[in-house]
Amino acid sequence: MGVEQMSGFSRVTAVTVLYNNSRLIPDLAETLGRLGVRAVLYDGGSRDGSGDLARAAIPGATVISGENLGFGHGNNTAFRMTDTEYVLFLNSDARIGPESLERMTAYLDSHPDIAGVQPLLRAWRWPLVTAGSGVWITPFGEAWDSRFMHLEREPGREVLRPPAVTAAAALWRSGAFEGVGGFDTGYFMYFEDADLCLRAAAEGWGFAVLREASGLHRTGASSTRSAASLWELASSARLARRFLSHGGALPRGFLLREVRAELGLLLRGKPWLNRLKALSRSMASPVPRVVLPEGVRAGLHGDPADFPLPRPGPLGPGIRGNLLSPYGVFPSTGGEVLLRARDREVSAGLCDSSGALRKAFTVPRGGGVPVRLLTDGGLSYIFRDESEARLEVAAGGHHWKED
Repeated sequence: MGVEQMSGFSRVTAVTVLYNNSRLIPDLAETLGRLGVRAVLYDGGSRDGSGDLARAAIPGATVISGENLGFGHGNNTAFRMTDTEYVLFLNSDARIGPESLERMTAYLDSHPDIAGVQPLLRAWRWPLVTAGSGVWITPFGEAWDSRFMHLEREPGREVLRPPAVTAAAALWRSGAFEGVGGFDTGYFMYFEDADLCLRAAAEGWGFAVLREASGLHRTGASSTRSAASLWELASSARLARRFLSHGGALPRGFLLREVRAELGLLLRGKPWLNRLKALSRSMASPVPRVVLPEGVRAGLHGDPADFPLPRPGPLGPGIRGNLLSPYGVFPSTGGEVLLRARDREVSAGLCDSSGALRKAFTVPRGGGVPVRLLTDGGLSYIFRDESEARLEVAAGGHHWKED
């Protein structure tokens, strides 16, 4: 493979689920090679040769071929092939380094009450942008990644204690994972990590985010948004019935919100029946209710300041339409971006890929300011202040291509 193994973790096994991930195998192989851990991969019936590519690219890995029965099923099957104290659940579209894994291992060693720990995850192409800093749950059973798509130039080094951690990149005690029965295979995709953590929390376990440890995660690499929305709906109903309801019914307001969503799709001429079918299938599946400790239940929903920003659009993360909301990322090719402020004067700044401020400037109300991008070959981040002021990208926007 040509990758030097920089570290060895005899107490850790990495577990990864594959499904038509052939384009991600080289990066996954490099990540696992640098970590120097044993790996068990479950290939859920890929049609692009992902399993064979993984066998060739990752020496010593165990690759299990099976059916595509969901993310939880694949992880559970692979886990049964492990025998180490800790298991690293690692998506094929995620990456961490040896130093971060060392910190996570040391944290579990010194905190016997913690079942799982995750690093601060950054967006794959935009490393100052957070992809996840712990997992929280809405009153309707949707799991969300804290500070998703927020620009964090200086993320801090504190340890957070959220109600759940992501399965994209998290180190778990094997005993804790096995003790709560692993992932619930009633979820096909999405929110099964939140369900796992809440079941563990009901048994007294806690979770942590080490923001001094870091990793990278691609967004949307596993599914299209239309398919994901159906799985998320089904998963949110299952999670809500288990942890947030009384007697297995959906939380108050869930169905009314869904009726409005489907009516909105109908009025816009978009497919809506698939949502009804997905919800109906989820409701037909039995789910045992779990009573959460009051302290866990009271801290499920997180801080509004950490709520996710929209997913990246054609101009990248942080931009809605042609507005910085509240930032934009551009290649440092020396080009020029014209910014306009229509409502009021707006203070803004330009920083480089390390987060260092390179220029501060003000865009006058009703006026425009040309901003010269950096020429260092990295990224130029343009951000406005934290007010609700509107700052428009009038010219010079860059349309990102899928990697």
